[in-house]
Amino acid sequence: MIRKFLNILTLFFVSNIFSFPAGSLDTTFDGDGIAFVLIDTLSQANALAIQPDQKIVPAGWAGESIGRRQFALARLNSDGSLDTIFGTNGIVTTSIIPNQPSQAFDVKIDSNLKIVAAGVSGISVAQQRFALARFNTDGSLDSTFGTNGVVSTDVSGGNSEQANGLAIQSDGKLVAVGFSTSAGVQRFSLVRYNSNGSLDSSFGTGGIVITDVATGNDRANDVVIQPDGKIVVVGLAGNNSGAVVRYNTDGSLDGTFGAGGIRTILFLGGTTTQFDAVTLQPDGKIVIIGTTNAIGTNHFAIVRLNSDGTFDTSFGNGAGFVIVDAGGIDMGTGIGIQNDGRIVFGGFSTVGLLTLFVVGRLNKDGSLDTTFGNNGIVTTQIQTTALANDLALQKNGKIVLAGYSTASPDIFTLARYTVCPGIEFQGAIAAAIAEKYSL
Repeated sequence: MIRKFLNILTLFFVSNIFSFPAGSLDTTFDGDGIAFVLIDTLSQANALAIQPDQKIVPAGWAGESIGRRQFALARLNSDGSLDTIFGTNGIVTTSIIPNQPSQAFDVKIDSNLKIVAAGVSGISVAQQRFALARFNTDGSLDSTFGTNGVVSTDVSGGNSEQANGLAIQSDGKLVAVGFSTSAGVQRFSLVRYNSNGSLDSSFGTGGIVITDVATGNDRANDVVIQPDGKIVVVGLAGNNSGAVVRYNTDGSLDGTFGAGGIRTILFLGGTTTQFDAVTLQPDGKIVIIGTTNAIGTNHFAIVRLNSDGTFDTSFGNGAGFVIVDAGGIDMGTGIGIQNDGRIVFGGFSTVGLLTLFVVGRLNKDGSLDTTFGNNGIVTTQIQTTALANDLALQKNGKIVLAGYSTASPDIFTLARYTVCPGIEFQGAIAAAIAEKYSL
């Protein structure tokens, strides 16, 4: 009888494991896998960070009009509920320059568990500057950073400047990347700050580095710090190519990478490639996600580079890259590496009148992981329009997307997806039952 019970129970676990495959919405997250945070009449999440305690911090902007936008952050418990000990009922809004618009485009957690957001703030609607804010764990502004917790930096004296990406070095210094405008042309721009928010004079010229990547408008979108302190920045080059630039710790271009520190990539058959997010594998290889129109309309482009900037030919059938069609007009915005080396990517896809959250998973060789979702891809309809702007992995491997969805109004929107425990879990259950009943 006990053996029969064991067989039935094992079958139950097996059927439930495979009825909730990797990539399913995690119903332990706000009941259905999707959480909404309404901050103001309009609010959009652009970035996402996971605290060590697995609380979730999306950041972006909120405000009923462009002129009234503010940095906006929320903090959610791991179950998707708002963390009421953060800010006001889980929400914080901040103007970097009083009465001027501000928007956050990236967010990170530092070693002291303080939250740092980077983006843009305007002296006027037409004159914008790099902007940073640092918050204590309760959501209050950190008075030891900048001026009462905020920093605004005039990078080049131009009218349009914006920080899109942020990284925190092991020594606590912060590197913000984006673009600044001079003579009407945008350039890759990096600013390094000391941990107190002051400009780091040991970096570039007075803490600032501006790089002309290619003729035309350049824009840096994301940054990651290598273990040796070198800085890898990705974005869009003026020749409509994806750009990867590596800097030495002093801000000079790293001549051992690409051509004098710069690598631009335009896939054959396409007219535009841009890179939006970058991460590092434990072996030092650089993994990038972006978008290319190389096979018609825009699709996800995932690239893996060796440490010298050459394509990793062990990835993507020898090409060093893969292009993934999620079924519509696609935009890649987030990338992460699981503990087992598989690559998770996210973004959104427009299919007809709908725009959907998209998450996908690749095996280590770049092939789509057919154990995840529908042959490696999951699309989620949330409203008529739902754009996922960032991706992060929790410690347990669960995948979180953050962005916004639009019905009326635009609203912070997060989705969390499961990672299937696989056949090992089935074996563990059977073994535990057998031990319990001495079978």
